[in-house]
Amino acid sequence: MALAVVSQDYWSEMERCTIRERCKLMFNNELLSDVKFVVRDTEAGSESMKTIPAHKFVLAISSPVFYAMFYGELAETKDSINISDCEYRGVLELFRFIYSDEVHLNADNVMQVLYLAKKYMFLSLVDKCMELLGENVDASNVFHVLQVAQKYEAKELVEKCWKVIDEHGDEAVKAAAFATVEKSLLEELVERDSLKVTEVELFKAVDCWAGHECEKKNLALEGSVKRRVLGERIVGNIRFPVMEEKEFVEVVLDCEILTPKEAYNMMKYFNGVLPNLVGFLESKRSGPQRGWLDSFKNYFKPGVFVNYIPNKITCTLSVNKTIELQAVRLFGSEDKEYDVELILCDNYGLNVATVRGTFSSIPMESDMGNYHGFDVIFEPAPTVRANKSYTFTADFKGSASCYGKETGNQRCSTATQNRGSSRIIKTWRQFMLAHERSICFSVMDFEFKLKTNEQRERVEDKFDFEGCKVGRGTYGHVYKAKQKDCPNGKYFALKQIEGTGISMSACREIALLRELKHPNVIALQRVFLSHADRKVWLLFDFAEHDLWHIIKYHRASKAQKKAVPVPKGMVKSLLYQILDGIHYLHSNWVLHRDLKPANILVMGEGPEKGRVKI
Repeated sequence: MALAVVSQDYWSEMERCTIRERCKLMFNNELLSDVKFVVRDTEAGSESMKTIPAHKFVLAISSPVFYAMFYGELAETKDSINISDCEYRGVLELFRFIYSDEVHLNADNVMQVLYLAKKYMFLSLVDKCMELLGENVDASNVFHVLQVAQKYEAKELVEKCWKVIDEHGDEAVKAAAFATVEKSLLEELVERDSLKVTEVELFKAVDCWAGHECEKKNLALEGSVKRRVLGERIVGNIRFPVMEEKEFVEVVLDCEILTPKEAYNMMKYFNGVLPNLVGFLESKRSGPQRGWLDSFKNYFKPGVFVNYIPNKITCTLSVNKTIELQAVRLFGSEDKEYDVELILCDNYGLNVATVRGTFSSIPMESDMGNYHGFDVIFEPAPTVRANKSYTFTADFKGSASCYGKETGNQRCSTATQNRGSSRIIKTWRQFMLAHERSICFSVMDFEFKLKTNEQRERVEDKFDFEGCKVGRGTYGHVYKAKQKDCPNGKYFALKQIEGTGISMSACREIALLRELKHPNVIALQRVFLSHADRKVWLLFDFAEHDLWHIIKYHRASKAQKKAVPVPKGMVKSLLYQILDGIHYLHSNWVLHRDLKPANILVMGEGPEKGRVKI
């Protein structure tokens, strides 16, 4: 009877429903259900078992894991499935997402939903969970979130957690979650120079962590035992010399983590008897670094030689360490307003950040003198990753403005700028509030490109490869090449891109290969551009073997005309390396679309003998 009522309600609702709404109505609905999930529920302080009705077809078309569970070779035949590794509220939200693309995430269920999303391969749900964790991370929970982010290889969330720790170190190390961090994480923490924390508070937190570990392992709460639990890497990176003598005496000595000799030497150091202390750093932690970057040494005012009225300007940015871009400062004129749209794109042309608004020019000060300008602030600050190219495009509407001159190689307190001609962006004066030092800012105009092209080396002048074709790839031919100036050196593989110019597919391949760094992923050594015939050459390390030929040899040896058994050690080694390389690619959201034995290379003689290259 109850099912008939449910069915009647469904058909009455369906009259005004789309297919999406009809699927949503089936969520947690017994109508047409052919499987039930039994899950533990521990709300309100008591434990009970709850049932969630579901539909195999809906689950199977949503997840490869559910597909294998219900329609694979070892398909589950029972109509009731127990889930013991998660609780009711987490499983319910997973199913809500499957049926409706909606999810009700909060601090209580996000960890469970994240675990289930990973387990059943719902990547978009993983992103939603990571986004919520990132929005709510603070000093009180940052170590808990950081461990989750590291476990699931969420690089952006890991970076955000370290930023919170660096800026709120004193508060973060006092949080309850700090006592439960892994030792490897604690080692990484005490080594950070960018950590904003007083050394005595850091030591108190480390001592508390050691005490917690001793209790967990049923060890005596003694100084020597704590020292053994901590290890020399952690103790050696506590900067005892920067403490006040009173802090050291009242806090450190009583813990007895330092040896008597170390404590004695510290007291001599505090009293000026021992000028140089061996074993501990004497400099304070620098904390998060913020730096200014000037693009020009000087500037012109409007009306001097020419009025420069900005329209649309572009420049390219690259950094050698990952930073957060806080703002860009632009030239203006006294008491003038400018309508600006500033767009930051990555090297694939994807939008990273956009700021639009009307900005009033105000007096500014810098090493090159006083001028008028305005700041375009990014909220939130986008992450600019190391060794990647980014492009600024600024669309201006407004009065004539100041503009820069006398560009060149410039250095400031926390940043380095390399600049070519300033013709493209004469209105720019950029600064970056960066969390890392040594920022490399490069701008290249047409004349500079011509000069660079003239200096490029030709592949024919560097390598001998005539008549040495060894294969054919998706985009062209592959040659076995040797450097002319090193005839006894190692061989390289030269891939010539077919046709003139370069396709978008080849561009994507080059861009990915330049970013991917792993022992089991083929490394792109260099790109040669030939302007005479518009050919593109890619230089790789040469691999003498591939998995297809290895399999072929062991199936039927030419010498013996019969199969040769493959050593188990070789099979394990090859499989491990292949899986390690594929795991690295997948963790960086890269999918190999042509993975086959012929494309799995194996290095021959040399230091990398036996190394698999995908």
